[in-house]
Amino acid sequence: AVNDAFGALSPRTALAVMDLSSREQTIGHETDTKTVIEIFQTNSYELGDDTDYGGLFLAVARMNHSCRPNGAHHWRPDLHMMVVHATRDINIGEEICTCYGPSDCRDTDGRREYLRDRYSFECGCGMCSEGNDTGGDDRMVALGELHDTISMYAASGLNPETALRNVDNCLKMLKEQGIGDPTGPFVKAILHYGYQICIVGLHDKVRARTYLLRELCSVNSSEGPDSYKSIDIRNLLRKLDVELK
Repeated sequence: AVNDAFGALSPRTALAVMDLSSREQTIGHETDTKTVIEIFQTNSYELGDDTDYGGLFLAVARMNHSCRPNGAHHWRPDLHMMVVHATRDINIGEEICTCYGPSDCRDTDGRREYLRDRYSFECGCGMCSEGNDTGGDDRMVALGELHDTISMYAASGLNPETALRNVDNCLKMLKEQGIGDPTGPFVKAILHYGYQICIVGLHDKVRARTYLLRELCSVNSSEGPDSYKSIDIRNLLRKLDVELK
């Protein structure tokens, strides 16, 4: 399927695709062994969470990685586009970087190992360069443990007040680590856990609504106000508003 799609491209676009990097080339293979499949495997993105399909987007593929990115990409199935939103103010001339992963919180060694295995490069971004100089690695490990604990609380409804304190502490630590921008993927997930804990554990729809509103602002900024997730959250808010009357 990938080779067929490549064969249907215009000559100019095909050349642009072949100019992209390949993991196999990066680890020492000769240039003339670079194949379309290898380029696709290195540069493609999953088209949503519930599909095995992937897509290659020339502009996004040219964006470099940072563990503390200033941009976030998101697949919009309704637009058939991969969109990139700024996660903070970006200065004129500043490089736009997205995050290639991992999707969980790891220390510098863990992140670098993931990126070496998946993309064959050693990450030298600001966050990795800092390492644990300001407690960043310890913070990332603690964030990973907090995330797992919050996820368990959200599913079980146990100890909801403790769970919410963990949610707020997690959001604070993300900000201290420099990855707590409202548009960041970690922030959206933690805010949704806050909503779930309020509903399942506390049965407090008023507090649930505050977390849901914050999640909506985050989703609108990172995925668009007309995205599917934004629409779903607005529907949940309308339902809450009816129940609170």
